[in-house]
Amino acid sequence: DAASGAAGALLPGGAARCGKSRGGHRRRSPDDARRVEEDARRRREACIRAAVDANTCAFYLPHKNRCCRLAATSDSQYCGAHQSPENDKHEQGTSNSNGQVAERQSKQKRRRVPCPLDPSHTIYEDEVQKHVLVCPSNKHRQEAQPWYRQGINRLGDASKGSGEHQVPTLDDVRVMLRNVEACFAADTSASAAPTEVDVPPEAGRILSTTSTSSQNEPTDARMDAQRLAIASHMRQAGMLPPPCEMAERCYPCVEVGAGRGYLAHACYVLGSRALVLVERRAYRFKAERFMGKQETENISLVRARGDAADVDIGFVLKTQLPPSTQGERVAVCGKHLCGVATDHALVAASRLAETEAPKSAVGVGVGRLSGVAIATCCHHACSYDEFVGVGYLREKIFPPTHMNSVARECGLFECLKRVSSWAVDGSSGQHGGAPQPPTPPILPAKRVAEDEAEAEAECNVRVTAPSTIADVLREVSRELAPARRLELGTMIKWVLDEARRRWCEATLGNGAHANVVKYVSSEVSPENRLLLVKY
Repeated sequence: DAASGAAGALLPGGAARCGKSRGGHRRRSPDDARRVEEDARRRREACIRAAVDANTCAFYLPHKNRCCRLAATSDSQYCGAHQSPENDKHEQGTSNSNGQVAERQSKQKRRRVPCPLDPSHTIYEDEVQKHVLVCPSNKHRQEAQPWYRQGINRLGDASKGSGEHQVPTLDDVRVMLRNVEACFAADTSASAAPTEVDVPPEAGRILSTTSTSSQNEPTDARMDAQRLAIASHMRQAGMLPPPCEMAERCYPCVEVGAGRGYLAHACYVLGSRALVLVERRAYRFKAERFMGKQETENISLVRARGDAADVDIGFVLKTQLPPSTQGERVAVCGKHLCGVATDHALVAASRLAETEAPKSAVGVGVGRLSGVAIATCCHHACSYDEFVGVGYLREKIFPPTHMNSVARECGLFECLKRVSSWAVDGSSGQHGGAPQPPTPPILPAKRVAEDEAEAEAECNVRVTAPSTIADVLREVSRELAPARRLELGTMIKWVLDEARRRWCEATLGNGAHANVVKYVSSEVSPENRLLLVKY
């Protein structure tokens, strides 16, 4: 008819004559969009008015189409979680029929500002000075602890310099990776299967206690298996008591980077009755709730809050543990100590080995140290300035040069630690298990000469050389298949741990035997290397 024809003439396309698009859906006009926005705004304002009338938080949650249901504070229309300067501005423009908002605005003289120590939370502006004294992020609270000694567990090698690095050449990186392959292939233990240990009869307590304690328990079977394996290696190395001696000695243990303390709990189950947990953060669901439940269990447990680099473990052992433990040697342990934290723990262990033991000291060891068991992790977070095994890298890994410099070594180390992340970045689609060394040798002399010739030709043709370490590694990565990157990353992790192992044997006293063992399979964890030092 004429009416529909006139209406259709106003719309593009014949398919729109009935008010629908070619897909069969009604086309939304600008008026419809404005109407929807207006309806949404009215619903939001109605929800906010209802929340203000009910004295609940007026913060609107768009994905739930309602306001927060927590109670509002006495001086605001928002709860403590949703108070912010932005919300305060919105509050200034809202009102309700009962005048509650106006009354609150008249009372509200306090403004919330971000915490100067940690902007992730806000505080009242007039309580800033009071809050910084109790804020968990306050470094001064850690410095006020009696065991705080700034940098006591840092290596402190002045010969390393400030850590400024020089971007290495592609040739140097290629030679360095070939040196890594050669060292890995020369060590038959590098590709060995996980070391089997006897599972102690007390293992049931480790697994059952943590798995049935709470539905919110932050643990799983893989974590339990790793803790049990580490504790079993410690018992086998003499750092924890055999079953026949569990009631005679304390066998003190120090867990560095303890977190919630479940490795310390495994040591407690296997007989340790004096525990020191070093951790810089605060956690819920700590393992202490499972320790010392029975009156017959005489356990001493201390949490030393602070960074592993700044906690004087010797002072904690001397002043915080009872006198009955002073005549015993101490084991240092840790599970997945990230990067430089492992080096801090090893330096702390060396300080214990240098400490003069009392004449009544019992147990095998040097000084006050009975052994070390640290599961390494996150090698990409290592630091050249604090890495304990730079001497081994300088001797075996870094390309030789007539003019060696700290900046050059720092740049090569930076490349080395970044490539280590290829073992666990998932780009190969495999778990980060250790590769088997190929046979025949990885790079014959002829192949090495060909590669060097090709690299030299490429450098001659290249217009601009890589200007950053990221550019260098990007060029190297393009030359490698994903499976090859996985192999190289795993080899570098082994090389860094081997450097630490050799440092331990040279530093932790006569009779120290250090090994890097695979304490679990790569299916349980790709970070399955345990640095084990025993006497």
